Amino acid sequence: MGVLPLQFSVNENANILGLDGSKLIVFKGLKQITPGGMISVNAHKKGGVTVRFLVKVLLNSEAEIKLWQNGGILKSFGQ
Repeated sequence: MGVLPLQFSVNENANILGLDGSKLIVFKGLKQITPGGMISVNAHKKGGVTVRFLVKVLLNSEAEIKLWQNGGILKSFGQ
């Protein structure tokens, strides 16, 4: 799969959520994405704490979703 563009919800960002790059990030619902839809994210911190939040998928059409599912527009450059 290619790079999936996502956007934090209003009034949320990496600082507010305590995301510093050291978390294990798990995305839920990737197989059911819809244009402009929301997916759930679980950020697992050390010590067993999990931060859960929603992000908006910035793919605007079924065609963009299919392109993403097939590796994205830059897939052929790495082969």
